Amino acid sequence: MKLGPRSFNTLAQAVFQKRHYHALGNMFRHYATPGEALRRYLSGSGPWPWRTRLYTPMGPRTLTLRSWHDLLTLNEIFCRGDYALDPPPEIVVDIGANIGLASLYALTRNRHAQAWLFEPVATNIAEIPAVLQGFEHRYQVITAPVAPKAGPVDFGIEPSGRYGGIGVSTGQSLTLQAISMGDALTPILAQHARIDWLKLDTEGSELALLEAIPPEMLTQIETIYLESLTPLCFPPQIQSLFNISKNGPIYCLRRLYRAS
Repeated sequence: MKLGPRSFNTLAQAVFQKRHYHALGNMFRHYATPGEALRRYLSGSGPWPWRTRLYTPMGPRTLTLRSWHDLLTLNEIFCRGDYALDPPPEIVVDIGANIGLASLYALTRNRHAQAWLFEPVATNIAEIPAVLQGFEHRYQVITAPVAPKAGPVDFGIEPSGRYGGIGVSTGQSLTLQAISMGDALTPILAQHARIDWLKLDTEGSELALLEAIPPEMLTQIETIYLESLTPLCFPPQIQSLFNISKNGPIYCLRRLYRAS
């Protein structure tokens, strides 16, 4: 049985999860029209695109969401707080940036924050300038997928722009030239010597990307977020460097000792 886009079982399980009540409360804090946001979130009904006004610490933002899937992403980040970090980060790396909502969250919480967004899907890349309007001097977009090793990859794409990735079977794919994790992080660390906030959301390759980070770079990263719907087993090297916690599908790895 389904209620809107969600199955009855999914909704029934959500009743017992605290993080969803936290998200519900934040919907009334962050949306100018929370009732409409909640209706769309639960039902998936449109019409779409939908323009909504979102309150942030740096003032209101008007966003155009292409579909229910963009609303899901917005809710997870701004209302559920999947990537909340205290103190707010200054050096942000967003791998699997989608339309830039996670970077928007970081940029609106620290006036000095700078963000590097890695996103290979053209339809998502086209949305980023509007989402991050006003922050042009504080972000860069790298239009390539990130893989454990550099080279050509089969990248699955689909209409929402949310669920594609390297090796993901979507019925349609592109052959793209990927850059390695080391090559992605090297210029950022050469400039800033640290990364405060690294987000990995690549629809299945997150653990492989984490394991591909060169050991010397791991000691320069403060916090890593990655999403997995299945339990992950982290290698001993990661466990020795980070405190690992989990909230729903989001793993948070916090450095045990602050990078110098």
